[in-house]
Parts: sequence; C-alpha cells; structure tokens
Amino acid sequence: MFSLKTFFTHALLIALSFVGAYTFTQSTQKEIASLQASHYERESKQLIESFLHLENSKQTYLSKIDTTALMLVPKNPKKMIAQAMPNHALEDYHLTSFNEDSQKIELIKQKGLNYFLKIPHYRIYQNHLIVPYKITQNNQDLGYYLLIKAIEPYNKNSIYLLGFGVFGVLFLVLFFITQFYQNKQEITIQKEHFKEIINSTLDIIMIFDHDRLIDANLAFYKFFEDCKTLEDFEKSHNTIANLFVQEEGFIQKTIGGYHWVEYAYHHKTKEHQLKIDYKQQEHIFALKVQALSQSGSKIYTHQELYTVVLSDITTMKRYQEELERISKTDILTKLGNRESFYQNIHMEIARAKRHATELSLIMFDIDRFNKINELYGQEAGDSVLIKIAQSVKDFLRTTDVLCRYSGDAFMIILPKVQSSGALILAQRIVEHIKCLDVAPVDGVTISAGVTQYRTSDTLDTLLMRTTQALNEAKSKGGNGIELI
Repeated sequence: MFSLKTFFTHALLIALSFVGAYTFTQSTQKEIASLQASHYERESKQLIESFLHLENSKQTYLSKIDTTALMLVPKNPKKMIAQAMPNHALEDYHLTSFNEDSQKIELIKQKGLNYFLKIPHYRIYQNHLIVPYKITQNNQDLGYYLLIKAIEPYNKNSIYLLGFGVFGVLFLVLFFITQFYQNKQEITIQKEHFKEIINSTLDIIMIFDHDRLIDANLAFYKFFEDCKTLEDFEKSHNTIANLFVQEEGFIQKTIGGYHWVEYAYHHKTKEHQLKIDYKQQEHIFALKVQALSQSGSKIYTHQELYTVVLSDITTMKRYQEELERISKTDILTKLGNRESFYQNIHMEIARAKRHATELSLIMFDIDRFNKINELYGQEAGDSVLIKIAQSVKDFLRTTDVLCRYSGDAFMIILPKVQSSGALILAQRIVEHIKCLDVAPVDGVTISAGVTQYRTSDTLDTLLMRTTQALNEAKSKGGNGIELI
C-alpha cells in the first residue's frame, strides 16, 4: 500500500533532485560561459595576429577560415588609406572588404557600428564572433579592421539536458537507496509480524534446514521448559528425534531412508503423528510439514527450509480412546460388548492365519435366564450377569478376551488354544458357575458351545458352528458343554 509517509519521502527526493540538478545546471552554465569567454578571447587575438601578418592572399586565407574582414576608414580623415572606396559607406566610415559579404555587413547594420567598435576585445552577436582592431600610424587613429567569423551557437538546451540528465541519475540513485532501506525495513517488519503470528499460536512451530533445527516459536520453549535457547536444547537432547517414542503407528527418526521431516513432507496425503517422551510423560502430536522455500519467503534466505508444525493432541487422543473404550464396553458388566468382540475376533483370525496358530471360541449363556427375571426381577437378573462375568474373568489369561455378546450370552476368544484345551476350560467354568452364590437367586447354571477355527473358516462359518454347539448343549437340558 502506498502510504502517506512513502509519498512525502518520494516528494522530498524529487525536490532534492531538482535543486541538485538546477544548482548543477547553473554552475555548469557559468563554467562553460567562462571557458567560452577565454576561448573567444584567444581566438579573437589569433584572428587579428594572423590577419596583420599576412602580406598577401588575405582574401584566400579569410575564405579558408570562414571569416569576413571589413576595413573602416573615417569619411574625414587627415590621411586616406588608398584602399578605401568612397562608394561604400557604413555610417561615418568608408568601407572596404577583402572578401565582401553583404550578409555580414547587414549584421553590423542591425546593431550599429558603435555597438561593435566600443568594446575592448570582441562581441558575440547572432552566433558570430566580431573582433574590432584599431588601425594607427604615428600615434594617429586611421580607422578599424572589423573581423567577423561564424561560430557554433552556445546551446543552452544542451546544458539543461545535461542538468536534467544528472537530475535523472541522481533521482534514480536516491530512489533505489530509499527503496533498499524501505525493503529492508519491510523485511524487518515482516519478520516481526511473522514472529508475532507464530508466537501467538499454541502449536509448536519449528524451522528446519534439512535435518537441522534453526528456529522455533515461543510454544516450543514453553513445552521444553528447561531450554531457553536452541543451544540449550541441543546440549540437553541433541535433536528432537531423540525424544520420539519407538511405537508402531508413530513417526520415527528415520523412515524408509528418509529423515523424519523429509518423509512427512514427501507423504503429505498421510496423517502423521509422533509421540514424544519428555520428563517421563508421553505427549502425542499431529505433524504437518511444509517446504518454506517454495512459498517465496523473504524472511529466511536458506535454499531448503521446512516448517514443522506440532499440534498437541494428547488430551484429544485420550478422549478419543476413552470414547472408543466406552463405545466398546458393556455398561452393566464392564466387559467388551458385541462391537469389541467383532474387532478382536477379526484381529485374532488374521493373526492365526499369519502365524498358523490355533484359535478357539467358547460361547455360553445362562440357563432359563428369562425365568430369573420373572421370579426375582430385572435387578436380580443384572446382579447374576455381573457376578458370572467377574467369576469367568478369573479363569482367563491376559491374552484371552471375554465379551458380553448379547442379553445373557457371552463369548470367550482363546488365542493359541486347541479345541481340547478350550473344552477343559469350559468344563471348569460350568462347574464353577453351578456352585456360585448369586443370592437372592437360588442357584444358576450355564450351557456352553466350543469350536476351533479352521483355515477354511470365515467369521460367519466360525460363529455358526459355535452357536450350533451351544444350542445342542441347551437342547440337552442345560448345564452342559458341546464341542463341534
């Protein structure tokens, strides 16, 4: 934007340039006029000396130097010069010309003889050098020689052009000097604004020259509170990548031969996250990388720069994880729900295929659960579900997964367990539940179906076989187990 300050600055420059140009022009005019005066004075003397020393061929010589010579003799002299011609007169003088030039004579007539004779050395008139020379003999004035020579005109326009040429150069020099300092000031202001902007954000912003950290915003120092400068940070940690947690799904120090900054830049379409362990606390950041040099920045002059933005999403990730946990948790029993079961069974089937390991399922439900609700109420029924869930968990390994599948039905996922091992576990659980105190209910039993994953199975066929085994156990009166 063209500010008022900039306008007055340029106006002042123009004024100074005009003053400088005018002063230069006036000074130059005086110097040239002085030089010309000296030149004309020398030339007038040379003309007279050359003319007087010529004995013969005056006319030829005068023609060569483009000069007219007039001899002026008073009309009433005491002694006439023989060459004077009475039929030619100019005011009070008889006139003789060695190379008579009517134009030159008319030139003299325009101003009158006295204008040219009553001067000490010469006169410049209409681009002619006019030099009078008094003729004397025995201390007696006999008349005048008047030498007239055309000269190059004294061109004032050239001086003005020269002056304004100097003005133009001077103005351009001053203009570029002011532009340089204005640009320098503008860059300084841009740097200050840039710093204000990046320091106002809560995100950590870092500038990398390839893999070297060269600048950072205020949020960086607030997070790494034990460091006041980049030198402090380098002494304490050497590089920020040394604080990365080595965990799947997060950016590592080097990936596929790339430095982590360059990797994130060349894979912009992916969502990158990194986990930093600082002061024994883990923080998760969303990572964005942009090549700063491609945006034409005036603030940094390096060739290859990257802007790295770290947005702390630790709290958000915890909320997400908590929401996900809640969405996959049965509110009553605190076990995984049906969605959690499907998520886990998909992973375990994939793992069993990949590593060629065994995988078994146990599905059980409470015998005649609807009658419990009818006789003792829903609250008593909920209490039975909770007690059974807690009891069954005590029989499982940390790698086993227990989920409430639906209503009073439960699923147990047993990685790396054959059907025979699953059958033994099911028998122990059935026997334990039969003896479980579930007051006010007067005892409960469960039925279970057991099956093992086959390489030809899909999830649907696996679940169908497990459900079939459970139904067969229930059809035999309950409190039993069937293996298919």
